[in-house]
Amino acid sequence: MYIESKAHQLFFYLCDDTCRCMGKRTLDEMQRELTEDEGRFLRIHKSFLVNMNDISTLKRYQVQLFSGKQLPIPRERYAVVEMQYEEWKNRND
Repeated sequence: MYIESKAHQLFFYLCDDTCRCMGKRTLDEMQRELTEDEGRFLRIHKSFLVNMNDISTLKRYQVQLFSGKQLPIPRERYAVVEMQYEEWKNRND
């Protein structure tokens, strides 16, 4: 599962379905809410918030999900994303 912010709307991708949210929530607000509890969601891009349980691989400048979907990670954000993902994996192994 991941959330994408596009054209001032949030799109929730769940397995094979997509759901659009037309409310006034921003991706920043969703990130705060979703990371408060267990911290399973990772901001990989200004437009993408990804559930770390759904990450298959993290490699140079992209995330591959178990669904096969690949999402970009900006070069300047990659080191932080990699560190946060590794910390999460170590806590959950």
